[in-house]
This record gives sequence, structure tokens and C-alpha cells, in this order.
Amino acid sequence: MGALVVRRRSTSGFEPQVCELLETFASQSAFFDIVARHVLQFDQSRQEGVVFHMLSSLTELGRIGLTSVGNTPERVEALYRGAEAVLLEEAQAASREVEVEV
Repeated sequence: MGALVVRRRSTSGFEPQVCELLETFASQSAFFDIVARHVLQFDQSRQEGVVFHMLSSLTELGRIGLTSVGNTPERVEALYRGAEAVLLEEAQAASREVEVEV
């Protein structure tokens, strides 16, 4: 678990570039939470898993890159399909509207 603290000496609003940067950090933080919760990351001891790249594209284009690593072509395909399914499921869950009782 980590935290990002932004401190200011003035009470004026943040510049648009700062807001975009903070949104990027928030999106990437949520992404890494998903990866850790589903144990998708590359495991050094087993020498298999999924390596994610092009994370800056997540906020810009809604895309990321991923490379799956395994001992057999079948395992590589299974890791890739598993990661793809988790990410699609999480994206769909995040986009659902939530009804709040008032």
C-alpha cells in the first residue's frame, strides 16, 4: 500500500497539468491494486506471469501492453487470456452505475 501526498502553500486551484498527473497516478494505482489482488504480476521464483508495459497509455488511450511468460505455449496463452479476462471484468465493473439510496 502506498500514498501520494500533494501539499500546497496557497489556496488557489491546481493547474490542469497537475490535475492530469494526479489522475494518472490514481488510475495507475487502481490498476496495480487489481494486478496484485488477482496475482497477475510476473513471479521471479516461478519465472512466469504477466509483465505489463505502456502504462502511460492507460489514462491517455485506455490501453496497456502485456506480455505473458510461461514454460509452454499453452501456459503463456492461459496467462494471457486470464489477465485479459480479469482486466475486462474489472473495467466493466468500474463502468457500471451504482444506485445510492437517499
